[in-house]
Amino acid sequence: MKINSQNFGNVMQTNMMKHKLNGGIIALIGYLLSPLSWWNDLILNIPLAYLFGSFFGLFTKKLFLPTFVLGYWLTNIAPDLGHLVSHRPYVFN
Repeated sequence: MKINSQNFGNVMQTNMMKHKLNGGIIALIGYLLSPLSWWNDLILNIPLAYLFGSFFGLFTKKLFLPTFVLGYWLTNIAPDLGHLVSHRPYVFN
């Protein structure tokens, strides 16, 4: 769409809404990954660790349990990143 003096306000408003929506989605993802949510272990960490262990378990069944534990540990380290991501819209904008 070509920007001119007649539709400049609409284009700016649309861009602002996209920016707010993008920031809200990033904040939601960050909150879901953060240790501040009570469902983090049950809903995210254990299923992700299971998928991680299952992938390596395809190669040999002996790898499932160690990689499941490693995946669980990694998903418990990842909340630090999630906490940073949840604050991204406020820090970088």
